[in-house]
Amino acid sequence: MSPRCRPAPPITVTQNGSSFDEFLAKGGAGQIGLEELPDRYVLFVATVEGRKNNRLMLDVWRRMVETGDDPPYLVCVGRLGWKSEAFLAELVESDYLNGKVILLQDVSDADLGLLYSRCLFTVCPSLYEGWGLPVGESLAAGKVCVCSDRASIPEVAGEFGPYIDIGNFEQSFEKIRGLIADPAARRELEQKIRRGYAPIAWHSVAEKVVAACQAATEAEWQEPYPYAAIPYSTEISFAWLGRDMEGTFGDDLMARIVDARRGQFLREPLREQNFLWGEDARGAGQWAEPENWGTWLCHSGGEIALGLGPNDSQEYYVFLRLRASGPVSDIAISLTANGDVGWHGSIGPRSKNIVFRVRRRTIGVGGWRLRLKLEADLSAELRQQIAAIDGRVPTIGFERLVIVPEDDLKTRVDILYSFFCDDGWVGPEQRNPTKRN
Repeated sequence: MSPRCRPAPPITVTQNGSSFDEFLAKGGAGQIGLEELPDRYVLFVATVEGRKNNRLMLDVWRRMVETGDDPPYLVCVGRLGWKSEAFLAELVESDYLNGKVILLQDVSDADLGLLYSRCLFTVCPSLYEGWGLPVGESLAAGKVCVCSDRASIPEVAGEFGPYIDIGNFEQSFEKIRGLIADPAARRELEQKIRRGYAPIAWHSVAEKVVAACQAATEAEWQEPYPYAAIPYSTEISFAWLGRDMEGTFGDDLMARIVDARRGQFLREPLREQNFLWGEDARGAGQWAEPENWGTWLCHSGGEIALGLGPNDSQEYYVFLRLRASGPVSDIAISLTANGDVGWHGSIGPRSKNIVFRVRRRTIGVGGWRLRLKLEADLSAELRQQIAAIDGRVPTIGFERLVIVPEDDLKTRVDILYSFFCDDGWVGPEQRNPTKRN
């Protein structure tokens, strides 16, 4: 992607919550009664899907049964997800490992809290986690969580997690089997959790997120400005890059590629970066998807927002190629640059090239910003009619853009020559003569 001028806001680091008790009514009871729970069980909280690695736990429990152990029940809590077919098939074929595996779905928070409090320990052998809520919930309940050492899980479990290498079955088997057989080791780990683990309330998480959002809005932007970094004297295209031309072959394919990359203002062919700059420059407002000629700005309005680098010039020439949709082709269009009128007129039935000057308001030779806003002078009645139908109705189409410093005479002459070769050009005398930026 193209380099952006937008500086990153301050980074706020927070963890997800690890307790759901704050959302439960005091003294609220769940659906599961104490008499319905097995006396001894290990808890596995996760959607039943391939990424959660339920298959590994099933294999571990099968091995314990085959070696003559009497393992506790494995209680799996979670809805059925994708890529779980193999695990579910083995579960059914083995009669839930002769009843040693229990599968629960749609468990309430109250019941989940009860399951955490009564289990021997929990497991989280996931292949990948974006965070790993069950790990934190287990620790908040004072229970050991035997977890994988991948992705974000170590960030949640920290020093309190007995980790397993989920790629090493024997190591995983021995770790879990040993913890089941050694109550003293479990108690020691639980005491460590109670002494050192601080549960995270969801209320505190929300406070940090809100504070971070507020801090971002209060940040003072420094140069370069927080807009797309557009180089001077370079042609920018608002068209679709057109990499995927399915159904187009041979000479037609070649013609479309050549046409998309042909410079309208300058002779140099366009590269991928020229199109990406066009994507970056589209700022506020309602924009349609890019097409092979450019991008429509819909009737609700919008703007082009640019961050321009240091330059000695105080005045700059803006060259734009625009088109108008049928209903507004003869309606006057107002184009403002940083709030001042730069051009006013109708575009007509064909694409039109326009040029106007803009003066940099900032003092010195540093970077500056340019915001171009185009609006059609629609009557209130017509605007209401369009809005009632669909606010995405296209009005003005942006095709190409070049910003040229006043001292770059060569580029200005090259572009003006291309204007004279195209009868859809608008010279300076057709600009609004009463306004100058």
